[in-house]
Parts: sequence; C-alpha cells; structure tokens
Amino acid sequence: MIKYVFASQYRNATRTFLTMLGITVATVLVTFVLFSVNGLQHLLETQFVDRIFAANHIQISNAGGEDEESGDEKCDKLFPHVLEDIRKRENVTRATGIVYGPSVRVSDEELDTLEIANALKGANIDGDHPAVSSFQGYRDETLSAEEIWISQGMADQYDASVDDLLGRSVTLEMERPGNLEPLTRDVVIGGIADLNSYMLHIVLSEEFLLEISEDFKLIENKETYISENGYDSAFIEARAENREEVATFLEETYSFGQVITPKTFLSQINTATTVLRYIFLGLAAFSVFIAILTVSNSVFTTIYQQEREIGIMKAIGASWWQILGVFLGQAVVTALIGTLVGLGIAGMGMYIANPLIGDMFAHVGLSMDTFFRFDGRIVLMVLGGGLCVGAVAGLVPAIRASVMAPKKSLSSR
Repeated sequence: MIKYVFASQYRNATRTFLTMLGITVATVLVTFVLFSVNGLQHLLETQFVDRIFAANHIQISNAGGEDEESGDEKCDKLFPHVLEDIRKRENVTRATGIVYGPSVRVSDEELDTLEIANALKGANIDGDHPAVSSFQGYRDETLSAEEIWISQGMADQYDASVDDLLGRSVTLEMERPGNLEPLTRDVVIGGIADLNSYMLHIVLSEEFLLEISEDFKLIENKETYISENGYDSAFIEARAENREEVATFLEETYSFGQVITPKTFLSQINTATTVLRYIFLGLAAFSVFIAILTVSNSVFTTIYQQEREIGIMKAIGASWWQILGVFLGQAVVTALIGTLVGLGIAGMGMYIANPLIGDMFAHVGLSMDTFFRFDGRIVLMVLGGGLCVGAVAGLVPAIRASVMAPKKSLSSR
C-alpha cells in the first residue's frame, strides 16, 4: 500500500507539482511570519529592554492636563517639585527630568551620513549617569552650552572615526512646513556614548535645548517653560531590589501618563507581538485554505481517474480502511513533501536575509547577530500544520473512494 501511495505521486507529475507548489507557498509564508514575529519579539526584548532599563531604572511619561469641563487636573504633570518629592522617597536614589525638543538632522558637508531626523532631548546628566555607558567625551563629562552628545548608533552612521567626530562642529537642521530654508544651529559633538535610555539619540543640556526651542519659536519663554508645562518624561533610579515597590508607589500616588519598568514593557511587547502574530497568521491562513482546496481537488481528480483500480482493489479483498489509507496517504505525502520543500526555501531565504536585516538595523543603532533565530518548536509546528493540511484536504475524497461500490468502479472508464 505504501509503495502504491508513493508511486501515485508520479502518475500525473504536473498536477502533483502544482499541488505541492501551493503547499510550498503557504509553508514559506507561514514560516516567515512565525520566525519574523519571533525575531521581532527577541529584538525588542534584548535590544530595547537591555538598552532602556538598567537594573534600577523606572521611566515616567508625562500626560498632564486639565479636564476640559471641570478645569481640574486629570493627570499629574512632571513639575520640578514633583520630581523633588520623588527624590525624597525611600529607596529612590535619583530622578532626572527630560525635556523634548524638535526633530532635527545633524548635517556636515564633509561627512557622509544617512541624515535621519532625531528628536533633541534635554537633560542635566553627566558621563556617569546611568543612562550613559561607554562614554567618550571631548572636553569633560558634563554637557556644556553649544554642545550635543550623540548615541554610538548614530555615530556609526558617519564615515568617520570617533576621534574625528569628537569636538567636530556640525549643524542642526529643522524643517519648517511651507519654508524652503530650514532653521539651523551650529553645535559641537562633545560626547559619544551608548545612551541606554529610550530614544536618547541626541542629548543636550536642559538649558541649551530650551534656548534652541525659543530661538526656533517653538516655545515662548524658556525661563518659565518647565515650571508651566513640566518635564516630558523622567528617569527614576531606585534600589534594584525595591524597583517594583517604587513603581507601585508612583502608580498609586500620582496620575502620570505611564510608569514603565521592564515588567510592564515586556508585557506591552508580548501584547503587541501577539496581535501581530494573529494578524499575519490570519493572512497566512487564507493561503493555507487555498492549499487545502488545491490538495482536495487533486485527490478528487485522482480518484476519478482511478475508479477502475479502486474496483479491482475491492474485488481482490481490499477493505474500506485500506482504500481510505491509500488516498488519504496520497494527500498527506503530497502535503508533507510540499511542506519540507517550503521549510527548506524559507530556511535558505532567512539565512540570506539575516545579514541584510542586521545591516538595516545597524543604521538605526541596533546591533544583532541574527534576526531569524532557529526555533525547533516553530519548525515542528509548521511541519505538523502541513500534515494536518494534507489530512484535512484528503479526508473527504478518501472517504468517498472507500465507500464506492465495486460494481460501479469496475464499470467506469
């Protein structure tokens, strides 16, 4: 029976090839979806969580404002006095306010760079701040006026060494809607560091950022801006063993926009990747549905062409389950071969794509050896899915063949 199942694959090579092609396409699509979401989740968990959070780090985002109807504050703003109160809290060692500025390009006519716009962020930090690691400074470890620090990832975009960049004068450019000429400000690259805190690609002192924002007409008065609006976000340092306790206190005491720790961040990542996985799998499921129809149609056609053989097998004593097994086996073998080929193609595609994706992420400051990481569970899942597709697609045609009357089968041409 097994030899007959495999021999039947060659009877109509064209039909078998097209059927397997449908399975292969569906397999490649599903495999890429599962490995891509898996790789994205691993990238976020390692690159972002490790970069954003030190062992004692908590982030707060500001969402302060007033209720339009009552005029009462519905969220606490990150005013300086609020940060001062947080600093006095037991197990809190430091609280650093961050002010957001405009998105700018750092340009230099002599340097070749991908001029990606990044948001300026002002903070009173030094080279020993937990948000900074591997610091390399120009003059000292404190942000000075007319000076910026850039992330190591951003520095890697330039075709220049660290020594060439440190102390170099560059231009900050901000595009203005409806104006051809951008707003500009000449600054000095005073430091390069791994800026672990989230999205700190360009950092300058709080006072200097407010000065630029005022010059660019983005704020009215730099002297009163923070006292009236508060900080946009803050980084809280707590004792590592008490971080979750401090985070709970902040959530219960204040109404900030969000209090983020690795625990909450990973929860958000898992939620986002789960949603993505279901969305993409929904698209892939359509391809699988088409593959099932293709396999089912192929088996129905095979049964129609082999009705006399079915009658002969029954005439010489073949039982209904043996007939069922023959045609169900044909569907499963076809699906299995198509799935294995699809896994092979997907594997080669991911092997080729890995260095290309790595280079792409390197341009935005993320370093990773492998995006598509081998996961045996995914391979087994796809392989099992392929077998299920074959079984589901072949079940109805195989049942039809097994209950076919011998007399009718023998009289068929």
